[in-house]
Amino acid sequence: MKVGIVGTGYVGLVTGTCFAELGHDVTCLDVVMEKVNKINKGITPIYEPGLEELLKKNIREKRLFATSNYGDLKDAEIIFICVGTPPKPTGESDLSYVRRAAEQIKETNPDAIVVVKSTVPPGTTLSLNLKNPAMNPEFLKEGVAVEDFMKPDRLVVGALKKENAEKVLKLYEKLKVPQDRQIVTDPTTAELIKYASNAFLAAKISFINEMANICERIGADVKVVAKGMGLDSRIGERFLNAGAGWGGSCFGKDVKAIMHTAIEANYEPKILESVIEVNYNQALHVIALMERAFEERKIKGKRIAILGLAFKPDTDDVRDAAALRIIRELAKEYEITAHDPIAIENTKKELERDGIRIHYSRNWEECLKNKDACLLITEWKEYREIPLKRFKELLAHPILIDGRRIYSPEEAKKRGIHYKGVGYGKK
Repeated sequence: MKVGIVGTGYVGLVTGTCFAELGHDVTCLDVVMEKVNKINKGITPIYEPGLEELLKKNIREKRLFATSNYGDLKDAEIIFICVGTPPKPTGESDLSYVRRAAEQIKETNPDAIVVVKSTVPPGTTLSLNLKNPAMNPEFLKEGVAVEDFMKPDRLVVGALKKENAEKVLKLYEKLKVPQDRQIVTDPTTAELIKYASNAFLAAKISFINEMANICERIGADVKVVAKGMGLDSRIGERFLNAGAGWGGSCFGKDVKAIMHTAIEANYEPKILESVIEVNYNQALHVIALMERAFEERKIKGKRIAILGLAFKPDTDDVRDAAALRIIRELAKEYEITAHDPIAIENTKKELERDGIRIHYSRNWEECLKNKDACLLITEWKEYREIPLKRFKELLAHPILIDGRRIYSPEEAKKRGIHYKGVGYGKK
């Protein structure tokens, strides 16, 4: 099928490249010429493992082409809107990019099935007044987005006409998604499925972080608590990893957006309000663990090492990252040196915009050397493989604040390290 993709950000480029890999003729559109030129050269403007190889292959085999001209979408049978929906200060989603894309499509290809893939508040798709509207939410996780697309755990399509929904599902036919994992509904319900999914996952993380904070006070270990909970098939073990809090471009934005929708509908979303509050405070809790360690060791330390800046491993995305919340607070009175395998440049841009300057290291060893404490915030594989003895050898004071609980507290203590881990309350 001939497919158009409007927007070549994270969702749009992954979607377009993967549809091309499935054999469809894909035209990706973006208003930023620099991105268009990069894509046509087989260069991804975003970091996502495995994506660039697929992009190069499909550019070479002429199944994918990028453009800035809406006229190039005039023959597309299905056009996906994959533009950003950034939050306004109120938490409401900014839908201006979605509406602009819809208007342009109506002018150039009014008969196409227009599928909103951007995450939008319930009712948005129908409000665009398209001839053939549909909604197909994305469920891609940064770092494994290509795999998520190629092996989806469910497909959701919202459309007013059954034949339009069937045509959208046909795009995914080669993936052989079982019928019981496919949902066809109306666009508004499809929109809410996406919001509800992200809000629930955010709530699950905030819940286990609250349990972690209780564990620290009563002498329990949240990792064991989470394992015991996760063995219950009704709960499951995923997203029960206590830590410094969730971040990224989706959870915070989507939870606030659905809260805004609820309030507009005259409903007070008390659980969602708590989800946001717990998560914000969790990053500050990591700082409290560090200051408690200083007090216990009678150290007036000022030099802090931060390991990990991205909101999660295998991405360079620092949007709403716990590390940045922590750094913004620590920078008021501490000297900070940070390391991350790939997210340093994005961090610099974010912090310097706020007038915050810190030191950055080329590797984790340089970052740790002669610092008074280390805060591990992102669980990159290379950090998991750091021998614990290196913390003892490199730090001026062997204080390790494990914001993701990746090390063994018992092993750390055996190595002479003053260890504080989120949710570890044992003496």
